Amino acid sequence: MAIISLKVKYSRNIRGQKAFMNSIKTYTVYAKPGQAKQPENAIFVPETFTLAALIPVYNFVWAVMNKCWLFLVILLVFNLTAVPQSFNNNPFFNNLGWIKLAIFPFLGVFANDFWRQSLKRRGYQLQTVVSGKNESEAQLRYFERVSGN
Repeated sequence: MAIISLKVKYSRNIRGQKAFMNSIKTYTVYAKPGQAKQPENAIFVPETFTLAALIPVYNFVWAVMNKCWLFLVILLVFNLTAVPQSFNNNPFFNNLGWIKLAIFPFLGVFANDFWRQSLKRRGYQLQTVVSGKNESEAQLRYFERVSGN
């Protein structure tokens, strides 16, 4: 499930008055069944590009922190096969930098989808989709909706 983050920007309105810039971020909320109303059990997954998955060293750390084992396996397979082949003058892997340039943005785009799949495998269920200017505002909206206020 991929939902694109909606960004609305206003520079000037019709009368020429300066208007504010507004950026709305969307999050999917996951929780284990029966624990949706407990704030410490809700996990908010952003619907955006993940810069951490793009950075070659930090993407391993991101995968372990979010328990995205499939994402980690893809990174390990790529690095254990492509990197040694580039040193053996394999013609396919001679331009390893270009291959990484193609693969890492792909991983950055789909990293949160890997995270969602990891949560589903661990028994978490999608509760809802919320939006806000930042994660704190989205959490506030979610807990207001869950508590019924």
